[in-house]
Amino acid sequence: MARPVPAGTARTDDITAKARIRNAALELFARDGVEGTSLRAVAAAAGVTVGLIVHHYGTKEALREAERRYYELFENAIEGIFRTTVDGKYIDANPALARIYGYDSPDELMESLNDIRNQLYVNPRRRDEFMDLIAARGIVSSFESQVYRKNGEVIWISENARAVHDSEGRIVCFEGTVEDITELKLYQARIEQQAHYDALTGLANRTLLQDRLS
Repeated sequence: MARPVPAGTARTDDITAKARIRNAALELFARDGVEGTSLRAVAAAAGVTVGLIVHHYGTKEALREAERRYYELFENAIEGIFRTTVDGKYIDANPALARIYGYDSPDELMESLNDIRNQLYVNPRRRDEFMDLIAARGIVSSFESQVYRKNGEVIWISENARAVHDSEGRIVCFEGTVEDITELKLYQARIEQQAHYDALTGLANRTLLQDRLS
C-alpha cells in the first residue's frame, strides 16, 4: 500500500508544476503567439501531461486566458521581471527591466549581459550572497545591491526572487522582480547627513559623536 504524500509536499509539487506550465506557456506565446500555441505544445515544453494542465486550469481556453493575462502583466509591469540561469545568463526580461538597466529593449539586455556576477553587480560578491540565500531559503526578499546601467551609471536596486526547480528538485533557473531604489537611497543618505552633521559647518554634531563614543 502506497504511503500518503504529506500535504506540504503535494502543495510544493503543485506550485512547481504550475510554474513550469506558466514558464513554458510564456515562451511559446512569445514565439508563436497565444492563438498559435496548443495545449499539447505547452505540456511537452513543461514536461507535464495535458491532463495535469487541465487539472490546474480547467480547460484549454482557461489556460490560454490565464497565461495571456500573465503575459500582458509581464510586458506592461512597472517593476523589472526576469528569469536567469544558475550561471548568470538572462533567459527572460521584460521592458521595465531593460529600462531600469538603460537598454533599448529586453533583447539588447539579454544579448549584452551574459555574466551577471561580473557585468551587472558593482560588487560581484553580491551575486554570491544572492546564490547562498537562494540555496538556503529558496527565495530572497528585498535584496539590495548597487549595479551598473548600460552607460556605466551606478544605481541601487532591490530584488525579490525565487528558485525554480525541475521534477527532480534541481534548481533550473531563478525568477523574480527588480525595483530601482536609487531615489530612496539618496533620500536616506540626506536624512542621515542632516541627523549627524551641522548644516552650516558640515562638522559632526553631538549626536554622531555620542554614537561613536558609545
